Amino acid sequence: KVQTNSFFSKVRRVDATAMSYLHPKTLHTSRYTEEAMENEVHRTVDVAFNPAKRSVRVDYTLRGRPGRNDITYEHEGLDVAGAVYMLRQLPLKEGLPVCFDVYGVRRMWRMSGSVLKREHVTLPLGEFEAWHLAGTAVRLDRPAMTREVHVWISDDERRLPLAAVGTIDLGSVRATLTSFSRPGEKSRKAEGKESLKW
Repeated sequence: KVQTNSFFSKVRRVDATAMSYLHPKTLHTSRYTEEAMENEVHRTVDVAFNPAKRSVRVDYTLRGRPGRNDITYEHEGLDVAGAVYMLRQLPLKEGLPVCFDVYGVRRMWRMSGSVLKREHVTLPLGEFEAWHLAGTAVRLDRPAMTREVHVWISDDERRLPLAAVGTIDLGSVRATLTSFSRPGEKSRKAEGKESLKW
């Protein structure tokens, strides 16, 4: 669920809900849905992944008008949630190259990057040793359109997705893990102020 705060709403008001459906064994993406209000514009998206054909079918409505995109890709085809789970499974080490295709904003993007280095990260959740991954997303149908992406994953058995920084058309955005829990355990929540430099 995403909702802009009062400051950002002066530029663009967003109230949206997205849901990812992942295969229970592989955690690869099978479906992604989204419903959003951006200013006064309502839009929906329903994305079906077909790994056998390396394609996605994107059914959407924008201002009440339906549309469809059929997009093919070459590498692993994922959405953001599937990409996070995939990164958490990698044998992370400095210099490890990473490349996969990821869905976003009704298009597929080629994400290419690598593991930069191991860093000490301080967050409201606590202090962690983490792997810093950096890469560039290139839109498959418009290679001139690129987005820089950074992700930090904890270097422990939990492989927590601690933080991510990316760019959109309006500038940089970041996401920070604020709580996590295991089934049957009490949720661990953020307290205090983070000092991670962006």
